[in-house]
Amino acid sequence: MTLFDGFFQIGYVGSDIDGVCDTLGRQFGVTKVRRQHRIEWLRAVHTWVGDLMIEVLIPERGALEAYDDYIPDEPARLNIHHHGFRTTDPARWAETRRLVAAAGLPIAVETSIWNDELHMMYVDTRAQFGLYSEYILMTGSAAEGYYADVPHN
Repeated sequence: MTLFDGFFQIGYVGSDIDGVCDTLGRQFGVTKVRRQHRIEWLRAVHTWVGDLMIEVLIPERGALEAYDDYIPDEPARLNIHHHGFRTTDPARWAETRRLVAAAGLPIAVETSIWNDELHMMYVDTRAQFGLYSEYILMTGSAAEGYYADVPHN
């Protein structure tokens, strides 16, 4: 196993949900998106393009330090923030955590949501890649339902 297993997503940060949706649609032809506002300080846009998920996060400035340097001033701009890796296997999640620790990579953010069925961590790989690496474990209903309504373009 490597820390690249399960790649599925490129994550961006924006500052205006309408602006980023306009950019995706008008300039890149990505017109089918899911807009989400499950966390008070964070809005999100998700879409599938082939086998790749595009995620755009629109956080409030100051809500989470890992986003602050990436929030653009221009409402239509998307700044790349992370690449995402996903698993539904708790043993693979444990191995990912072991590999992260063995590599000496710091975990910048770690949390769980969706009744503790979706675990995520941002590993600080900015020195290596210029962006974070997001690792996600989805179990139970989160594995089947969290991205179920994300449209395909």
